[in-house]
Amino acid sequence: MLMAIDAGATHSSFALFVDPERPLRSGSCRGFNYSLHGRSGLEELFGVVFGALAEGGGEPPRPPIVGLAVAGAGRPDARVRALRDLAAVRDRIVPDAGVYLFHDGESALYRALGGGVGVVVSAGTGSIGYGRRADGAEARVG
Repeated sequence: MLMAIDAGATHSSFALFVDPERPLRSGSCRGFNYSLHGRSGLEELFGVVFGALAEGGGEPPRPPIVGLAVAGAGRPDARVRALRDLAAVRDRIVPDAGVYLFHDGESALYRALGGGVGVVVSAGTGSIGYGRRADGAEARVG
């Protein structure tokens, strides 16, 4: 079982799945940008997501792997802080889960092109141009 959370600046969505084509549960909530909301925003995001998964009573599922795409977490300085804050939030909510943090440009690339190789340009609340080659080299602007 895996959990995917895509937290963009204006909208966030999440899905719990075994097969990515058929989510077991999914939902959406308000946007989140790490640069603006920081650790308290991560705590709120995880609280909303895992609270929604617990609707109907009982404990929410505790997936062993959580993938988290976050607006505002792509720059090296922000990423260091986000990883520290994410570890603290994870330890409280899903302590046994492995968590992979990536920025929303990566999420957009995978959504648009499936394999994570190519270039995307996105302009909305913020903007980013992001690309990845087959050898893993990356470039970003924005």
